[in-house]
Amino acid sequence: MGAHMNHTRWRGMLLALLLAALIPFCSQDSSVGAQGALTPTPTLFFPTPVLVTTVPEPVVPINISINGLSAVEFVVMPPAVIENIWAIFGQGIRLGRNPHAFSKLGDSTIENPFFMSRFDEGGYHLGDYGYLEPTLSYFRGSFSRTSIAVKRGLRVASVFDPFWTENPLCRSDEGVLPCEIRIHNPAVIFIRLGSNDTGRVELIQENFRNIVQYCIQQGVIPILGTKADRHEGSDLNNQIMRQVAKEFSIPLWDWDLLSATVPGRGLWSDNVHLTTFSAYDWRQSLGFKTGYGVHNLSAIIALDAVRRGFGG
Repeated sequence: MGAHMNHTRWRGMLLALLLAALIPFCSQDSSVGAQGALTPTPTLFFPTPVLVTTVPEPVVPINISINGLSAVEFVVMPPAVIENIWAIFGQGIRLGRNPHAFSKLGDSTIENPFFMSRFDEGGYHLGDYGYLEPTLSYFRGSFSRTSIAVKRGLRVASVFDPFWTENPLCRSDEGVLPCEIRIHNPAVIFIRLGSNDTGRVELIQENFRNIVQYCIQQGVIPILGTKADRHEGSDLNNQIMRQVAKEFSIPLWDWDLLSATVPGRGLWSDNVHLTTFSAYDWRQSLGFKTGYGVHNLSAIIALDAVRRGFGG
């Protein structure tokens, strides 16, 4: 009898010790359900961190130049212009503009396939200007696109005239510029006009102002480009463009200034259109001796400066 009692007491003590040992584990790993049953606590999964590597942008060379002419001379963007780029870009974001898209407004001198189209299609080499590659990637898809606002013979007075709008995507009362902005929704636009403009100076100046002002109101950063020709019989239209760019604090791509470093100002025998550079390889000296060779390279330098200006 005594032995049986000792055995029972020993078994009770052992059971109590086991329960006491289990209580901490139950309180940490289990919870009590509505019916008093133990409900397993969900296991938390912490994935192994994955190291994401990003390719840093190439370092921008300190002294960018083409044919000995510094980029700050043919891409005119003083601090006031950079500040205004921010303001226009902010307006564009509020209006829903696509920061990765740019458009073209101009005449036959910037029509496809001559003006920058190869940067979408491949088969180019930037040579010593490889730092521009991130800008080509950033705006991929806009280089080879056929712009609604590029028309042979286009003048500044025709930009808002529905007569020049032939694209079925455009409205009957819409000019080429409003239609292009509505359809492509760009954040930036190249403006290359003036070769077909003659007549009253004040009207040409007013039309350039109207174009630039419309782009700014639409939240689209205008890059105003001068021209190499003297088709109007003087350098008057370039002077107007330089003045308008300064007046509105927008980027000036002074192609006219740079064209002076190219044989024959980079012009064909018609003294309007540019000599071609089909190789798109700026390891070749020909890239710096032809109109489109220097024209396209300098345009990308201007676009790159604007992208960096708004932080893209």
